[in-house]
Amino acid sequence: MPDRYSVVHLPRVDLIAIEIGTQVPATPMEQLCYQIEDSLEDDYVGGPYSDEREANCACARLNAGVDILYLPGFNRLLLEKNGTIIIESGREIFVGLTRQESEEYVSLHGPVVCDRFIDLNRKHKRALSGIEDL
Repeated sequence: MPDRYSVVHLPRVDLIAIEIGTQVPATPMEQLCYQIEDSLEDDYVGGPYSDEREANCACARLNAGVDILYLPGFNRLLLEKNGTIIIESGREIFVGLTRQESEEYVSLHGPVVCDRFIDLNRKHKRALSGIEDL
């Protein structure tokens, strides 16, 4: 029986616009988009990913029954390898944070830093390092 989730390779819409000459190139033409497709729902459930390896990693977790975090701007492979994200009770979380806090941490990650992000980041870094004075 085939896996429920699979990685689908799609060209990015902005790159199509570049190709047909309606937009000035800002990124290399070979940059592609990968998404995760749910064969039962006939819809995309993950992505877009610019890296095929990362898309495959997320897809493998979904096929293993893990509720993955949506991690735009993060590298799931790197986070997994250095132990920053873990699977707890079938759900992907950041070390030291609950699932709700992990989702909030991801949503607050960006160029503008707020107090709540700083609090969550400190909590995460304390748990990750084992040092209480961070």
